[in-house]
Amino acid sequence: SSRRRRANLGRVEPSPLTREARAASWRVFALVLFSASYFYQSSGHNEAARFDQLRSVAEHGEWWIDRFGWNTLDRVRVGGHFYSNKAPGTLFLGVLPWDIARAVMAFLPISEDQQLVLVTYVLTILMSALPTALICLLMLRLLSRSGWSVPQATLLSAGYGLGTIAFPWATTFFGHQLSAAFAFMPFYLIWSCRWLFGASRNSRLALAGLMTGFLPVLEYPGAIASAVIVLYSIATLGLKNSRIVILGSLLGALTLPLYNEIAFGNPETISYSF
Repeated sequence: SSRRRRANLGRVEPSPLTREARAASWRVFALVLFSASYFYQSSGHNEAARFDQLRSVAEHGEWWIDRFGWNTLDRVRVGGHFYSNKAPGTLFLGVLPWDIARAVMAFLPISEDQQLVLVTYVLTILMSALPTALICLLMLRLLSRSGWSVPQATLLSAGYGLGTIAFPWATTFFGHQLSAAFAFMPFYLIWSCRWLFGASRNSRLALAGLMTGFLPVLEYPGAIASAVIVLYSIATLGLKNSRIVILGSLLGALTLPLYNEIAFGNPETISYSF
């Protein structure tokens, strides 16, 4: 329509994704995922605090980590119980994969300790290596559609996944790369929505909003990136078209005050307070 043409006036629509770029993005995805998955870092205090809480919630229905918290110093004592001092996002996203992995590993003819090692390995791949590989895939596609040649886009996206600090974090069960994915993916979705309309656009914006709002639940400082993403949406799409993003962000962020109320008795109190 003429109104849509006026809305897009002055914007250069990116090139369509070529078959070559699509194939290259999947090759980089596989390379980064395989490379990061090759390593098993066991766990230090950070990872142990997250695994302890996952196991406590999934297997005992307890938010505190009293049963397992002896193996980490990344904990806080509140109301007579020990809690992980991490943001709860990895807990919320990891409970179901933990349950599934535990059920599958139970069929293996190995000890429970060995089963737990495999479970933590699987969770690390799903929540650290996989998000990193997804970032690389989307980065290559964004660059390719923005005028970069496929070799250039491949070099940069693979360089991010394998040649920056992102790579070691992709091998450890921290919240770093998961939160990085929850920052880059909403940006990519909003960027791509500049040339979409209707249900396809709204669904992408809704997903972008939910991920943007959940970002601080994964890592508290992610709130800074969330604010930047919302501002980018408003600057790019306008306030009216960004309402879905804003609403989705509010809904995605609700899990944090709910957790704070359950664990610490105050929706405004976060684990860093202790």
